[in-house]
Amino acid sequence: MKHHISSILLAFAIGQASASATLVQYDADSDGDLSAEEFKAFYHESESPPIVQFDANADGTLSDDELAALAAELAALHIAASNSASAFADEGAPKSFMERLGLLVRESHAEVNLGSEGAALAESRGANFSMTQDMASDSRVISMKGSILRPLSLGRASRHWLLPGIEFNRLTNETEPAREIDSLTFRIGSEFSFDSTQFGGVRLRVNPLVTTNFGFDVDLRALEVQVEPRWGLGGLGAERRFGPMSIHTRLLFQAEYGEVVDAGGRADLREGDAFARAGAKFGTRFWPVDVAFVDGLAGSLSYEWHQDLSGDLRARKLFVAGLYYQLDPLGQVTLESKYIRGDTSVALEDEETWTIGLGVKL
Repeated sequence: MKHHISSILLAFAIGQASASATLVQYDADSDGDLSAEEFKAFYHESESPPIVQFDANADGTLSDDELAALAAELAALHIAASNSASAFADEGAPKSFMERLGLLVRESHAEVNLGSEGAALAESRGANFSMTQDMASDSRVISMKGSILRPLSLGRASRHWLLPGIEFNRLTNETEPAREIDSLTFRIGSEFSFDSTQFGGVRLRVNPLVTTNFGFDVDLRALEVQVEPRWGLGGLGAERRFGPMSIHTRLLFQAEYGEVVDAGGRADLREGDAFARAGAKFGTRFWPVDVAFVDGLAGSLSYEWHQDLSGDLRARKLFVAGLYYQLDPLGQVTLESKYIRGDTSVALEDEETWTIGLGVKL
């Protein structure tokens, strides 16, 4: 199925979307038309509408009405991306030092969604830093939780990415040392996006990783496989509006297999033990829309459960609830209150914390 370049330009003009790239350069065979593959290379956002679905009468061309429907869909996508990721959409906008290096500081490796690089990266939360001072006992609890990531696209218009990263989770507790958290995870992950006009698509992530601690005493090596479906029916994996609230839900299925190479003195680990776990994670983010007095406020809930399949370790469960208030227009600094209860990823350290601190997105 082919479409005249001039007609597609008209669709973008009607939809007021950006056609900053030159369409002609994507016309690989220089015949003046764009095939479905050539159009996909041009408009490569993962949430882009499959162009064939707008050819209502299946005659191989787009009528004025069909072009108008395509333009309306493109315009809606463009507005959504602009509203949630203006800093990424504007190539001339000032960028932080970390962004200029191609690095991102985010909440966690698992939360980053590379499917439509601009908007999805922008909406991922920043790392969390907090310090609680106990005036009565003159002690303090310091928490640092987040990831330093380096997204890499495997070519223009690619649906495949590499995501190397370092995930850190450090909590020091002067009054209750037994509740301290100390883990550092190095991942070299890859992500693949598969789109479907009927089901909405699937994202597959394969993450080899090494988990240690800040003293590099522990050595756990594992392989994670994550599958994230995006279903148009029910809005799973997409943002949906319900009255004054906008809600984004995600479901991830995950399996992990690994081995304890060095227990590092931890009583709950044994060198040479292999482990295998499988389960799922469900998360939702919600925020008010067009409600002036709570502008910048958002919340999130997530729960994950991974059953141990090897018989040597317990099931891993983790519940996280957070409330966030955006302190700057771009959302790079947020005031956060977060409750975490369960087990940390891979290392299975017990965690039950409630923190008030700053979220920093760089």
